[in-house]
Amino acid sequence: MRGLFNPDSWFMRYGAKLWDIMWINVLVIVCSLPVITLGASLTAMHYVMLKIVRDEENGVTKAFFKSFAQNFKQAAVMELGLAAAVYLLLTSMQLLKSQGSALYYAAIVLLAVVLCVWLWMIILQSRYYNPVMKTAKIALAACISHPLRTILMAILFVLPFFLLLFTYDALLLVLGMGFTLPGVTQAILYNDVFKKLEYDPAQQEGS
Repeated sequence: MRGLFNPDSWFMRYGAKLWDIMWINVLVIVCSLPVITLGASLTAMHYVMLKIVRDEENGVTKAFFKSFAQNFKQAAVMELGLAAAVYLLLTSMQLLKSQGSALYYAAIVLLAVVLCVWLWMIILQSRYYNPVMKTAKIALAACISHPLRTILMAILFVLPFFLLLFTYDALLLVLGMGFTLPGVTQAILYNDVFKKLEYDPAQQEGS
């Protein structure tokens, strides 16, 4: 029993990680309430989740707010860009559907691509500092180069919203770790991609 509660035991190490994941989930929800800060909150979440995956976490609350402050402006620009693109696409989809046009399905695919690119942009922003347009180009390249990872990451991203849409029984789960559990799973998926990027001298870590 003493060994179980030893600071170096698996129970204590993984218990601490689980607590960090749950605590960051609370911060993500609270810091996303103004809506315009959603992008910055997700960026900060991914900054911390990657550190957890790499066993680099040290003061997750401080790390979260450090990334939140550093990336607020660019994440807000990305979020506004996404909102504009989604609004235009949804409006176009309504028109195309009313006309019975086959382009309606092309618009659905384009909407999915836009969401995937935006997700990669947020993830990249959490680790690297680049102009927004350069981040968008790298994000698009990541979608093309890693389609399976991208699809899995996108499914994980929409999962908490999907659960809440269809059942309120998932509310406690979402409040507990509904964003960070998918987030840490995403970090496992993109960790190898980042390791390759970190050999690129053109990339400069911004956190």
